Amino acid sequence: SGNSVTGKIQHTRHFSITHHEVYVGKDRDNLPNSLGYGNMSIDWDFGNKRLKPAENRGTTPPGIAGTKPSGERLSANNFPNLFRPVASPNTRPLSTAALIANKAPFMLLSYDAKTELGSDTATRSMTRFNPKAHHVDCYELTPEELDRIPYEFRAEPMVTWVNRSLDLSPDGSGFFGGGMNGQTGTSQVATHSLPREPLVSLAAFQHSFANGFVHPKPTPGYASINAREPMLPQISHAIGNSLAPAILAPDKTEGSLKGNRPVADHSYLANRALWDDYFLSGIAPQELVTFGKARDQKTVATEFFSKDPALSKPLPVVRYKLDTDGADPTKLITDFFSGTNPTDVGFLNLASYLRVDGLFNVNSTSEEAWKAMLGSLKGRPIIVRDATGKESIAPAGDKVPVTGLQNPEDLVADGAGNLGIREPYRWVGRRELSETEIGELAKALVVEIRKRGPFLSLADFVNRRVGTDKDLARAGALQNALESSAVGINKAFGTVGGAAARFAFPEAEQGPTSFGIPGIVKQADLLTPIAPVLSARSDSFVIRAYGEAVDATGKVTAKAWCEAAVERDRNFVDPTNRPEAVIGTVSPTNVKFGRRYEMISFRWLSASEV
Repeated sequence: SGNSVTGKIQHTRHFSITHHEVYVGKDRDNLPNSLGYGNMSIDWDFGNKRLKPAENRGTTPPGIAGTKPSGERLSANNFPNLFRPVASPNTRPLSTAALIANKAPFMLLSYDAKTELGSDTATRSMTRFNPKAHHVDCYELTPEELDRIPYEFRAEPMVTWVNRSLDLSPDGSGFFGGGMNGQTGTSQVATHSLPREPLVSLAAFQHSFANGFVHPKPTPGYASINAREPMLPQISHAIGNSLAPAILAPDKTEGSLKGNRPVADHSYLANRALWDDYFLSGIAPQELVTFGKARDQKTVATEFFSKDPALSKPLPVVRYKLDTDGADPTKLITDFFSGTNPTDVGFLNLASYLRVDGLFNVNSTSEEAWKAMLGSLKGRPIIVRDATGKESIAPAGDKVPVTGLQNPEDLVADGAGNLGIREPYRWVGRRELSETEIGELAKALVVEIRKRGPFLSLADFVNRRVGTDKDLARAGALQNALESSAVGINKAFGTVGGAAARFAFPEAEQGPTSFGIPGIVKQADLLTPIAPVLSARSDSFVIRAYGEAVDATGKVTAKAWCEAAVERDRNFVDPTNRPEAVIGTVSPTNVKFGRRYEMISFRWLSASEV
């Protein structure tokens, strides 16, 4: 036991992509916590046990946090399935004289991201492969722990410098995706986009880092690492997606692992916090050539608020309409901006001056309505790039483009057949859905809505239904529809194997192994173009009424039918509260009745119209 190289009881060190004590920010002593970057640690900080008071570990002196007892320190010999012993037949004798004369390899210790075919455990690793995570830690080195991280370790004997195949592409790149060699892998894999212009859809934030942190606070000194540790599990595309974390039970959104390591369903919690409290107006600086003409943020707002048809310009979401309710637009701009910078007043109150032309209620059970929404990009051109990064506009086709990336390569992955593992389109390109596929998806989605609805909020629609019903708990309505057996959109992509049985929620681990790559259609990919016009309620209603007159004998002497169209207004029923007032501060009348309805049309109906 002890150090696997010397055989002695010695201090075990951290393995790092960079030196393990390189930080962004300050470190040590009484300075604030810092963020270590590029860090991959085995037995980091001795499993955090040294952070506990010594009396809780049965060591002395009490009250002083020391290191783990030497017998508890990591020994590679204790993990033969991970650090395979280097047996004599697989190596060669190396004398001291030979090593003095020349360096000679005897073992390769590798730390690799899991691939679709090359990993030892077939888990849904790409859902947890977040390239923006600065720190990856292994405390236990158990099969369960190795299942839940997107990386794996290997210790392989070497008899020469070249006995292991380390393939490179012609330009010197390595391989990833399908595998780590030229037979199964590809030299380019794109999973995330960096926005270069303002976002207008909450679902586009699927590319952001929304995993949360744990803040360990070790005693300063003695190899302490004062770092923010990304909370498990890492999620590659949290916001707008809804996959349940397989390490949590289906009825949980947070919990802990061994050693009280906190874990959370980051996707569920982020969606709940965002989808009903925030929206993106599109009133943002327009500085790129894609807008045609550069405009600062205040100019975008001023031209949108203008009453002059010659000066007025729509927002990027053209269905956002201005409704000042008689307020002076010039005065509003003055309140909303200080110089060219937006004010808190503008941030808090802007939404009360916008209407949406035709919000779509996610509780709809009309297959045709959902087909129209999900297929709304049919025939629309999209921005694509070539292998060098140069952008262009792809011509419109007769299918619905689905772009997980904001500017994918101009390559279309075919999800209808058995894709070759090296087929590059799936790793960097996009998908196109036919009218038939959109129809199948709409039908499956309506089935999910009938099982789950009514949705009382957008977050309720986007998220999975936490509970003991595993079918509803594994993913949200749209994601479950995508993975329905009746929908073949992602059928060409392989699924995970038996390793899923080791998870707390195995059903959540089932699905495409490389979920997260642009060739596999995700819920957030479909939500991105339609999220700005989705709602969990309707604001416009058609109401019909019938009345009749009868004589003293009860005989009907006259009948009448009428129809009124009413629309929910921005103003409260009780006008003492301003439209932008926070709901928790309004009068009891407004708490009970909410916003006012206005009649926008009325007509009498004939008997033939009923």
